[in-house]
Amino acid sequence: LARDGFTGAPAITIEADDVAEHWSDLGVRWRIREQYFKAYPVCRWAQPAVEAALSLQRQHRFAADDIERIAIESFHEAVALGAGCAVPQNTEEAQYSLPYPVAAALVYGQLDAEEIEMPKLMNRDVRRLLSTMVLEEDPEFCRRFPAERWARVRITLKDGRALASEPAIARGNPENALSDTEIARKYRANAEPVLGAERAARIAECIDGLGECTSTLPRLLEELLADAGNDCR
Repeated sequence: LARDGFTGAPAITIEADDVAEHWSDLGVRWRIREQYFKAYPVCRWAQPAVEAALSLQRQHRFAADDIERIAIESFHEAVALGAGCAVPQNTEEAQYSLPYPVAAALVYGQLDAEEIEMPKLMNRDVRRLLSTMVLEEDPEFCRRFPAERWARVRITLKDGRALASEPAIARGNPENALSDTEIARKYRANAEPVLGAERAARIAECIDGLGECTSTLPRLLEELLADAGNDCR
């Protein structure tokens, strides 16, 4: 690439005085710990409503069949995710929907990759819940966006009970991080179908051992770069 005239970014992006603040804490401040990890495989804007709905279901122990009506209150941009199509026809539409992940979470009691793929998109119980939903903008949640993303869910049950969640924010931010167990579970769920359980486990073992011995990083790189069908041991 260099021989063909390709060049990289100027070194000034690292060495200039006006960007020194970005590099002065190199090796001290680990910015990856300031990022978020998604708890669910859907748009970040929909996740507060999923948290709110699941918290209500766990607290009051009702089933999806018990639900008469669902109202989701959130900020304008999140509510707009429900404006296109209430019933997603493919996984892309499901990932960028507000109503669907809430309905699926209430029906299945969880929201993993399987819940946003066929045939679960066509589930009759999920579609019934979608037909009961009302989406509303909350002025305070709108004011807080984009610095914060909040939602509240109100569920009316067939027995007449009206339940309202506390305002909810998505989990996975540095201030309300996912547990190591949750992140490990997410890794296995995504890695094992592609890499196989044994190779995924070896990669996890290498990552857990980083910093403990000098041989760990070469082993990790070998595992990451190996063909999926190879046993690089």
